[in-house]
Amino acid sequence: MPPRNESTVKDDTTELLRDLLIAQLGMAGVPQSDIRQIAKCDMNRVNRIVSLIERARSRDKLERKTHLTKRKTTRKARERVQ
Repeated sequence: MPPRNESTVKDDTTELLRDLLIAQLGMAGVPQSDIRQIAKCDMNRVNRIVSLIERARSRDKLERKTHLTKRKTTRKARERVQ
């Protein structure tokens, strides 16, 4: 693998920081069009990152809801046995 020059490392670091900025703004609920203007990148990139965050949030909510439902069901079953 060829050695990386300093400008390539800076570019990679800049892109990583830009992705983190997009993720943080998406988690804060900033509209995607505003994120695109702030991060100075294309809408596809913003959409890709923010949609991952939204999917993870909805999955977490569903898991919490399912977990609470199971707890209530188990508690009711125990009460019936007693």
